[in-house]
Formats: sequence, C-alpha cells, structure tokens
Amino acid sequence: MPGQASGQGVYEGVLEIVPLDDGRRVRLGGAFTYVDKAGLRWTAPAGAVVDGASVPQASWTLTDGPFGGRYRNAWVIHDWYCDRRSRPWRDVHRMFHEAMLASGIEPIRAKLMYAAVYWGGPRWSDAGAAPPPAAGSLFRPDRASASQGSPRPPARFAFDRRDLAQLQALIGGRDPDLARIDRLVDETLQRRGR
Repeated sequence: MPGQASGQGVYEGVLEIVPLDDGRRVRLGGAFTYVDKAGLRWTAPAGAVVDGASVPQASWTLTDGPFGGRYRNAWVIHDWYCDRRSRPWRDVHRMFHEAMLASGIEPIRAKLMYAAVYWGGPRWSDAGAAPPPAAGSLFRPDRASASQGSPRPPARFAFDRRDLAQLQALIGGRDPDLARIDRLVDETLQRRGR
C-alpha cells in the first residue's frame, strides 16, 4: 500500500465512488479512511457526498481534476473534512498534504497543492464549526440556503492561474517545509493587501 514504505500514513478500505446524476458530485459506496502517521483516523463514511470543491479549481490542472489519478484518495478525505469542519482547518489541510504523499504524489507537487489549498481553500473558526452533514445526505453547506443552515465558509481569498504560477515560483526548487509555505503565502497575501 502506498505510504507504508515512506513513513507516511496509510489508507484503509477501497475507495468506491459512484457518480451522481448532476455530473459533479460523487457518493462513497463504502467507508474510506486515511490513518495519518500519528495514528489519527480520518474517515469519510459510506454514503458521503463530495464534489472536490475543497481544492481551488485553478490548481486542478496539476491533478486531472478532483477525482483524477493518484490525488483522488487524498482529495475525497480532504473534501469530506472541509465540509464537516469538525477538525481545525489547518489540520485538515496538513492531512491533505500527508495523504498526497501516501498516495505517491511527488513531494514538491504535494507541497504545491498544499500551498494552493492554504491560499484559496476553505477556512473556518475552530470554535464555530457548523454541525456536519449527515452521511449520505445530499445537503452540502456550500449549496444550502440560509434557512437550511450556515453556508460553507468561502475560500479565504480568490485563487486563479496567476496565483498558481506565483506559488510555483515561490516553491520552485527551494523545497520549503510546510511552515515556510504558510509564511510565504501569508506574506504574499499581506503584500497584496488581503
């Protein structure tokens, strides 16, 4: 299984995704778990509905979209936890990075995807996390009206192809650690007045 030899976490179960009629979302046919290297379990339950919206669309060119290739496993778990908001957003994004490595993604590419999520992915207050959607529910906080519950928190900042190019230049051959990526992104956004 990918990840075992590299000292990263491991996946448990087989990812079964069933495309929904809307052409955008998928439903999980069974529970799927990522166990991080610290032993923390990240489970997307059977019936969970995800759409890949937790990763900025501008970065999809690196991954063949949300359900393409070796990114799929990490993306599904990340998307579920971004919807649930049951764990701190930083932990969820860090898990995404680690899960990509366990999936066999090259380290520099995993860092670039992590940086894209840190820049333009969802963030939420740890104290004010919304109740999670029920497993198998078609309710998605980002699609809900105010009467159905609180909306999914928006991405912190817009993220487009120019931003992706800037992240590629920042990360490039430097191979920074994740804390350095956080600082680089924060400094860039601050300079832009965001």
